[in-house]
Amino acid sequence: MGNYYSQTPDNGEFMLEELEVNPFAFSDYLMIPLDGLCRFSHPSPPGKPRPSAHIEQLLHPERIGIIGVSSSRKNFGRIILDNILAEGFSPDSVTIIHDRQDTIAGVSCIPSLEGLERPFDLLIVAVGATHVPDLIDQIILNQS
Repeated sequence: MGNYYSQTPDNGEFMLEELEVNPFAFSDYLMIPLDGLCRFSHPSPPGKPRPSAHIEQLLHPERIGIIGVSSSRKNFGRIILDNILAEGFSPDSVTIIHDRQDTIAGVSCIPSLEGLERPFDLLIVAVGATHVPDLIDQIILNQS
């Protein structure tokens, strides 16, 4: 269905927007869908490119910010930081937002998002859900 209803010039007048199948049952080694949802739309007019200008920044960021890195234990933020560094990103291209440390694992820390000279290409938020609503306002104000 994805191939047939994808947005390509030679496909029909409908495009698959959403496909959800849940649950499946098994019978005679076959998966049988018991319930599903499909949503179709009309494809975009021919020649209109998909908005992909910022994909390069996401896939190959030059500046990465991380919120939620612990300086003393292996939390999700610290694991993400370790993985980023292990993949070859320079510590100079990574900034940690931490209000009580100057550096963590050789990466510079800043106390908040306020006063950034330019926005990050990729900002990773690794904090508990209760902290996210307050962070969203700060991110919008300082990353625009």
